[in-house]
Amino acid sequence: MQNPLTSKMALNVNIPAIPRDQIKGIAVVKQGKARLMESFDKRKDPRDNVYYWLAGETQLSDHEDSDSDACALRKGMITVTPIQSDLTRYDALGTLRDTISKVIILD
Repeated sequence: MQNPLTSKMALNVNIPAIPRDQIKGIAVVKQGKARLMESFDKRKDPRDNVYYWLAGETQLSDHEDSDSDACALRKGMITVTPIQSDLTRYDALGTLRDTISKVIILD
């Protein structure tokens, strides 16, 4: 069997903040459109150094798909999503190159 994990892929794993005995399983799902409404708590460590803890609430989009990580988390599932970092719109590269070469003349 071929390894499905590649060097160009990372796994985004989310664990719901519920007791372990309430976790309903693991779901391999796509990334959702949920949004974290960020807030930061000012705290002090044992050495009296100030630090800020990212807190907040996740808000589901009105158009959240049922097979997304956000929905699965709400159902008590651990979620695993394969992700990648290359956000390049390859279909737009040629057109953008042509447009810029007509507008900007480099000497």
